[in-house]
Amino acid sequence: MITLHIGPMGSGKSAALINLYHLKALQKHRVTAVKPYLKEESNEISSRNGQSIIANLIPTTGEITTEFDTDKFDTIIIDEAHFFTGNDFIHWITNLKQNKNIHIGMLDTDYMTEQFETYKALLPLIDHEIYYKRRCQICNNKMADYTMRTKGGNSRFEVGKNLYICACKDCYKPFTPTE
Repeated sequence: MITLHIGPMGSGKSAALINLYHLKALQKHRVTAVKPYLKEESNEISSRNGQSIIANLIPTTGEITTEFDTDKFDTIIIDEAHFFTGNDFIHWITNLKQNKNIHIGMLDTDYMTEQFETYKALLPLIDHEIYYKRRCQICNNKMADYTMRTKGGNSRFEVGKNLYICACKDCYKPFTPTE
C-alpha cells in the first residue's frame, strides 16, 4: 500500500513522516526511512520543529535496488521523493508495493507551480493521498498551496535554508532570478 504525503514546502510533511516512523516502531513494525542522496544534506530526515530520524541515502537516479535492501522491512518511509528522477524510482516503488507499506513525502509542484514528473508517475500507483497545508507566510490569512522561491538561481532543484516560503494563491509571485 502506498500513501502519498504532499503539499508545499514547510507544510508539515516531514514532521508527519517522522511521527509515523516512531509510531510504527512502537507498534513493533520493521520500519526504515529513506531519502535521496544530495551532496548538500546529511542522512537525516528533519522537520522544522526540530525532530529528526536517520535515513538511508539512495541515489536520485540509477539502480536503487542494488543500493538498499528492503527485505527486512515491512514499512518504508521515503522523504523528498520529488528529487528522484527517471523510471528506476517508479519501478522500485512498483515492486515494493506488492508487500510493503510505503509512505512517500514530497512536493507535488515546484516553485514555478509545475508538477514534478515523479509525482505524476506515482499517481496511478497510490492508494491514499494526504495533502498538507499551512498558513501563507506572506499574508498569514489564507491557507498556502504554493511553494514560492524567494532567492537563488534558476535551477529547478536548489537546496538550502530560507530559499522558499509557503504562499496562498493571492500572494504567490513567480520567482525571477537575479544575476
